[in-house]
Amino acid sequence: MQRPAGGLDVVLQLRRPKAINALNHSMVLTITEREWAEDDPVHIVVVTGAGR
Repeated sequence: MQRPAGGLDVVLQLRRPKAINALNHSMVLTITEREWAEDDPVHIVVVTGAGR
């Protein structure tokens, strides 16, 4: 996970080339249950894939 300084966005880069960077149920739950700091809000989550 990367968070540009001073930004309201987060970049999640998947590195699962064998699964062609597909999201599975467990990953979605992990992302949606992530506790973001209340004083440091996230407005945008960008999901990208590495490789292939």
